Amino acid sequence: MSTRRPAGSTELLVAAGFATVVGGCLLATAIFPPGHVLGRILVLAVVLAVFAAWAGDLLAGLATAVMGWLVATGFLIGREGELRFTGMPDLARLAVLVAAVAAGLGWAFVRNILAKAEPVEADHAQRGRVVAGTVISRDDAPMRPRPHGSSPTSRRALNAPPRHRV
Repeated sequence: MSTRRPAGSTELLVAAGFATVVGGCLLATAIFPPGHVLGRILVLAVVLAVFAAWAGDLLAGLATAVMGWLVATGFLIGREGELRFTGMPDLARLAVLVAAVAAGLGWAFVRNILAKAEPVEADHAQRGRVVAGTVISRDDAPMRPRPHGSSPTSRRALNAPPRHRV
């Protein structure tokens, strides 16, 4: 199974990221009144981390972090939509948002690795039991190596003996 995305999906994810930024800023303003900059930025950071974990796209995640920083600077910190850069506080807010997106992308990466590993573990669980990291086969299901490119379910359906409850 290929993990490549269809052409144009990054652009759609960037658009979804912009909608997420707007929704995150609305949520932050609903939870924290004006003047609570840290709380508002943390709410936006959590929303961006969840988006990045869902999207799993580096470019879309970074674009969303930058858009989030610009919208937060203009509307969460300043209320007129003007971008006024104050130096280190603005850079710290950008760093928080980028770190949140990086954490979300890291979770997406781990989730993808675990998803790829699950069919093998499920196949071993169906054919035998695992003791100290070694697969011990059952008498009615001898362990045979799977041919390259075959799925565990198709091989089981064709070659496996009937399952008995133990």
